[in-house]
Amino acid sequence: MKLCTTSETISFIRQVEEACASFYESLKSEVPEFSNFPKEDKGFVTLLQRTYQSVITDAIEGCYAFNLETDEYQIDLSKPQTMAKSELIKKALEIEKKVRQLYQVSASQSKDLMADVPRVLNLIAKKRETRISSLEKLL
Repeated sequence: MKLCTTSETISFIRQVEEACASFYESLKSEVPEFSNFPKEDKGFVTLLQRTYQSVITDAIEGCYAFNLETDEYQIDLSKPQTMAKSELIKKALEIEKKVRQLYQVSASQSKDLMADVPRVLNLIAKKRETRISSLEKLL
């Protein structure tokens, strides 16, 4: 499905983040390093929605800032067959890289039309990069 408006894109990002938070919540007993991820993911959504609501207008919304294909950002959140910690971390890395890419592409597509929303999207992408680095160190 193609997303064109800011509202559609933020709604999709919210769905992705909520699914990721549930995934990490279900695995935090196996991988204690995942414990903070659900709260952070929910915080990312809150930050993005607040920024969007504080700057968006109908005029901007109607300009269709995005050309985002949701199929490119579908994430397999099924648990790996083996519950080995290393496999769970590898799965988390796959997820984080895909979500980071979603934020980066969203920021890039909206940068010419808005300032605050792409800035927050880039900020969250950088936080995802930090998370990726910390997960890579666990392997």
